[in-house]
Amino acid sequence: MDGGVAGAGVAAAVMAVEEGRRDVPFAARIDGWLQGWAERLRVACRPGYRVRVGPRRASVPSLSEPMSRPDSRSRDLVSGALLVTGGLLGAAVPVVHPMKVTGYYSHPMTGPSHLLLLAAVLLVSLGLPGLVARQPEALRRWAALGAAGVFVGEWLLDGTHGIVDGAVLPAVVHAAHAGNVDPVPLVTAVQNGPLGVLTDLGVPVMILGCVTLGVALFRGAAATRLPRAAAVLLAACWALFPLRFVFPVVAGADVALPYVSLLVVGASLWRAPETAPARAVSHGTPSPTPA
Repeated sequence: MDGGVAGAGVAAAVMAVEEGRRDVPFAARIDGWLQGWAERLRVACRPGYRVRVGPRRASVPSLSEPMSRPDSRSRDLVSGALLVTGGLLGAAVPVVHPMKVTGYYSHPMTGPSHLLLLAAVLLVSLGLPGLVARQPEALRRWAALGAAGVFVGEWLLDGTHGIVDGAVLPAVVHAAHAGNVDPVPLVTAVQNGPLGVLTDLGVPVMILGCVTLGVALFRGAAATRLPRAAAVLLAACWALFPLRFVFPVVAGADVALPYVSLLVVGASLWRAPETAPARAVSHGTPSPTPA
């Protein structure tokens, strides 16, 4: 008897929920709502039951439909701004970088100058994909290969250098001085370890990346409308590096020139007009010109 009364109460609650009535207690309405969905699930699980699917909403995109691409002009502006800002910060590092003499890691500008270098590496890394996307299809693979070389070389050379000399070694030296310990053996061990290998490997990788990317930009200049002078500057930006061993006066300018070249490329990308859309080439017989 109690079970029948309870079942009738649940059935009444289900009907009340379906009808949208408000005169049913809250607990009974919740119970009725759950029972209603349980009944729907039981019906849906019956053999041969088919779910009727209504018309798809226009706001839900289909997986078969192509995704809309971002505006190419906005992409060029963002990538150009990233390259300009990163190149400007990287070129400013030799200006604020202190002399590497006794007390170098205790100098107040050692940490900030290397963190500035790290910020330059981050910004340039974010700006390279947009530069590659600007290139024509035939040269995009070479541009991507060159940009990958710049990316990897930058992080091996300046990225690790910025982190270690900007955050790690100053903290090590400070802790060594606080504990009355000579920090020189610790610093020498870090510099002569894997860090030195990574830094030495980053130089040729970045040189190859800059040359490859510069050649790709030069060859695609007619389609991208980027100045060839910027491409030549990027390809030859490491020309001063061997001279530092013969003429120490170029030390500083040789590491700033790659960032100056990236700044110029970013400014060219920023100011370049939109690329003209490719025209469809007809291989059939041309239609006669109306008289």
